[in-house]
Amino acid sequence: DPVRKELDGYLSVLQHECARCGSIVQNLLIFARRSGAEMTPTDVNEVIDRRLMLMRHHLEIAGVRLHREPLAGDAQIVADPGQLQQALVALLVNAVEAIKEAGDRDGELSVRADGDANSVRIHISDSGGGIPPEVFVQRLREAISMDHFVVGLIKAPFMALIIGILASVEGLKVGGSAESLGAHVTASVVKAIFIVII
Repeated sequence: DPVRKELDGYLSVLQHECARCGSIVQNLLIFARRSGAEMTPTDVNEVIDRRLMLMRHHLEIAGVRLHREPLAGDAQIVADPGQLQQALVALLVNAVEAIKEAGDRDGELSVRADGDANSVRIHISDSGGGIPPEVFVQRLREAISMDHFVVGLIKAPFMALIIGILASVEGLKVGGSAESLGAHVTASVVKAIFIVII
């Protein structure tokens, strides 16, 4: 049917453009940074639930099952809710994309919060395949040039030799007390760091 074929073409274009717009918005959310943190009392469960509500349609389209474990007890923390939301969106989008790339139509996303009086941890895990080794190597090559790698290999033995000499010289100066040992160990570490930085 020509009408259906034309309609399918339009829908395909619409789908592609929506995906492109979603990618743009996603990148803006991930990379946008405010100049300063606004630390306020924040309900961590509420922040997670709002981000998951925002992601619900994305999860349904990808066929991803959600497993959610809220923080038990008092969920109030002091944090910048905006930055926390940005981090959550980035991690959730990454998890859904990893599941989709793995071709898992029955994927699972787990979001769990736990903590104690001093800290709160948010665990996000997915059933995606992770980064393939060839992609990891490609990204590593993009981030670190071969020149840096070679320079590091050349410098490493010389740095090790210098550090060994400094440690030996300071070791020979140690007297018969623990105080002397501590002072010379500290001196050798400080000198070694200084030489490496220079």
